[in-house]
Amino acid sequence: MKYLSAIFNRLVLGIIFSLGISTGYSQQIPHYQGGAPQKEDLMMENILEIKLMPSSFLEKLINKIGYVLIERDDIELAIEVFKKNIEWHPESANCYDSLGEAFLKQGNSELALENYEKALELDTGNNNALEIIK
Repeated sequence: MKYLSAIFNRLVLGIIFSLGISTGYSQQIPHYQGGAPQKEDLMMENILEIKLMPSSFLEKLINKIGYVLIERDDIELAIEVFKKNIEWHPESANCYDSLGEAFLKQGNSELALENYEKALELDTGNNNALEIIK
């Protein structure tokens, strides 16, 4: 189980690095074969695989990573991950909704509202955005 956890953490780090976001986690998460992964190795190993993923799957995966970061109280990094998801999926209401939630957790209600409004513009049936904006 420890082996699978290390592989998952390495994959998550690889995705974050491949998004072009730097973190302080690289020395904290062990490589599954021992030692800490190097940023460049993770990028090269994962960027091609990431680019080949179906767009809807990639959007959901990146979004999930953002929420995992929120759960770990790393709001700043979650915001960067959600911003990158918007860059790659600019027509996704869900991406803006998630970024709005991160800004809300950060205490930045102005940017949260801006992103919830964009989410609602893209999907008028977004009940979460409707509730937050009220």
